[in-house]
Amino acid sequence: MTGRRAVLDETLVALRQSADRLGATHRAVARSFPLTTVRLTALPQPAQERLDAYAIRYARCQDLLFPAMRALARAQLEPKADGSFLELHGLMQKQGIVTSTADWERQRVLRNAVGHQYPDLDSITDILNGIHAATPEGLGVVSACGKPRRDWPATRGSARNQSDVSRTTRKPDILPCQPYRAMHGGVPRTMAASVWNILDLAIVVSWHAACPGLPAVFGRERRRHRMRSLPAAM
Repeated sequence: MTGRRAVLDETLVALRQSADRLGATHRAVARSFPLTTVRLTALPQPAQERLDAYAIRYARCQDLLFPAMRALARAQLEPKADGSFLELHGLMQKQGIVTSTADWERQRVLRNAVGHQYPDLDSITDILNGIHAATPEGLGVVSACGKPRRDWPATRGSARNQSDVSRTTRKPDILPCQPYRAMHGGVPRTMAASVWNILDLAIVVSWHAACPGLPAVFGRERRRHRMRSLPAAM
């Protein structure tokens, strides 16, 4: 568990750093949007280079999101942590980290488009506008992944397994050295005490009913034995 948490922490650190740089660039280029081909060509060279850096940082953040979600699922000991993309996305969707599959696919399409060369300005403008619209959602996913978890391992399969083990390995609270325990394999303390108290009471009552004078005889015999055991000087 410690190793998985360490991997998750390292992945989240890299993801937060990438998200911080993306957020700073997103705010810096906000005045350039919405883009048109005319406006894109009219931008000075430093502004165009800033847009290039914006697209690259968006792609870098997207590249780190999927490993971070898988590391989170592994740290939570999810059975489907190493499953397919759709299974992992379903786990993250149940936790409120990501939204619909269509939104996530749109983010991935934009990320893949950054890695291709498009000679026409219309395609470049559409990609940059899409990145600007999708960046706040991507930063929200990063923030959701990095939220502190109080339920380690998250209310998932490992917690159920641990509770099952604790229930099966917990020893019952029983009275030691009692014949009833040897006969029946052990019973709770209250039940054993109640059973033996009832049995003792039933034996005493039946004893008095059958031999009413026997307790007095036993009492006289005990007193005689006590007198014989006293020292001679007394």
